[in-house]
Amino acid sequence: MTYSTTPMTRFPLLAACGLAVVLSTAAVEAADFTRNNGYNNTSSNNQSYGGSGSNYGGSIGNSWQGAYIGANAGLGIGKAGPNRISGVSGGLQGGYNWQSDRFIYGLEADYAVSDYLSRSVADNYRQNWSLSGRGRAGFAFASNLMGYGTAGLAGAGTEYKSINGQHSTTSYGWVAGLGAELMVDPHFILRGELLHYEFGHETYPGSTGTVNLGNASNVLRFGGNYKF
Repeated sequence: MTYSTTPMTRFPLLAACGLAVVLSTAAVEAADFTRNNGYNNTSSNNQSYGGSGSNYGGSIGNSWQGAYIGANAGLGIGKAGPNRISGVSGGLQGGYNWQSDRFIYGLEADYAVSDYLSRSVADNYRQNWSLSGRGRAGFAFASNLMGYGTAGLAGAGTEYKSINGQHSTTSYGWVAGLGAELMVDPHFILRGELLHYEFGHETYPGSTGTVNLGNASNVLRFGGNYKF
């Protein structure tokens, strides 16, 4: 028996493998950091991490708690109705984290300019931008490594071109995903995340009549934050 995968199913698998490589590398660095400067370091120079029973310590003396802003860039693949869409995106994010011992939770908003495009013989579908407001919940596996889940509401600007003209609209839906962050120093944090977007169906004037398209996409993106 043979098994085949579509681009839509292959992308999450490849993206997950990419995240796994990043997480593995980060985990090795984090483990080495923890052995030398992490939670169990009893040096008098250590600072408190989150709770009174653990030491954060060493050269990274700040907790995850606080406000941050940053930028990201990513690759996306998905479907608009029966048609595949793919492209690149880049944008900004900002938010605030709270911390209780090793548990981190917070809120984040982001805006991205995107170029997710689908072409047929006569019609052209494009997603030009997206935004979202999400909650986040994570766990600090080491003193400078956090994994998290995120979910919230999202919107996207789309346009459909055909011989009948161009129609633009704003679609609304939801987004959810997983990610990881690596604290390089007390203010700079690297991140990688895989997000799944689902937007509602919109009606557009197509070449052979009206078309009704929904938009679903998977986005793998990497970026960095500055924490205040």
